Amino acid sequence: MGNELQRIMSAVIQILFIILLPSIWWFLTVRVQVPFMEWIGLKAIKRVKTLQLILWMVGGFSLFTIFLSLSFLLRVV
Repeated sequence: MGNELQRIMSAVIQILFIILLPSIWWFLTVRVQVPFMEWIGLKAIKRVKTLQLILWMVGGFSLFTIFLSLSFLLRVV
């Protein structure tokens, strides 16, 4: 029980460290120049045509399904 509590506390501390370190660095260095979300790489995507987006999604899902099915079939046989 004590070992599990140590692991949970260690995980929480690591997550806080990973969240706080970039936030503090951004706050001290480039806060005036760049918004935080853009600085960490989260930017709004440019809108594309709806049909093109749907085709990409259906195509990607189809390829994923085909490769997943093939890998399952080849492993079972």
